Amino acid sequence: MKKLIDIDDTPHYFSYDIPGGTYQGNEQTITTLASKATIIASSQTSTETIYKTVKAVFENLDTFRSMHPGLADIDKSDMLDGHTAPMHPGAVKYFKEAGLLL
Repeated sequence: MKKLIDIDDTPHYFSYDIPGGTYQGNEQTITTLASKATIIASSQTSTETIYKTVKAVFENLDTFRSMHPGLADIDKSDMLDGHTAPMHPGAVKYFKEAGLLL
């Protein structure tokens, strides 16, 4: 089979195992290609709005993890890898405050 993508060359894609039983009728673990979720905002959106949005997500990760089995392994530090767009200053502000960015 021809390899369509080299994951090592595309940091926004990664290999992901969907655990067996996650979906009805799927009892075996399936390895698939996944992509990082990205929240896209206009550069015109205020720093404070983006800061508050990112802070709300990060401070409620347990709630997000409980919403779907695919979110169970979300880790704060992993959310900084594989960006597909420049980071908004409001996100940078939160990540620095949280000690996730220097």
